[in-house]
Amino acid sequence: MKAHNLLQAIARVNRVEDGKEYGYIVDYSGVLGELDAAMGTYSSLGEFDPKDLEGAIIDIHAQIAKLPQAHANLLNHFRGVEKTKDEESYEVFLGDEALRKDFYRLLAEFARLFATALATADWVNDPNNEVQINIYREDMRRYQKLRTAVRNRYREGIDFSQY
Repeated sequence: MKAHNLLQAIARVNRVEDGKEYGYIVDYSGVLGELDAAMGTYSSLGEFDPKDLEGAIIDIHAQIAKLPQAHANLLNHFRGVEKTKDEESYEVFLGDEALRKDFYRLLAEFARLFATALATADWVNDPNNEVQINIYREDMRRYQKLRTAVRNRYREGIDFSQY
């Protein structure tokens, strides 16, 4: 993949749409080395804006390094919950709309970083990560279930199309 095709692929992945929060290009074969040449070729075109590519290339290992903090942030959000084994306590705690929005944001960040990590073979196949992966999976299931329950409880996720 070179020149125009490379820039076009990056632009498509970087395009924002409803329901699409992010996209990644995983460079398994080292084609991003061609990016400088492609940028040089197309920078002379009036329609090309190098800012369109900002944030499109990230270090996946740097993203994975953010995962433990994102997990901790999610857990710390519920410090005020006294009965930690009672799901009802979590739902009541999230009765405040601002707390719910923070919860949704923290969960989305954790989910995105965890999905990125799970898509990275060297991280998933590292035996040192096995215990942590299981903890993250359990917490992900628990908090996604809580998100669904809270949306229903506070009438945020009602689908009126069937009526």
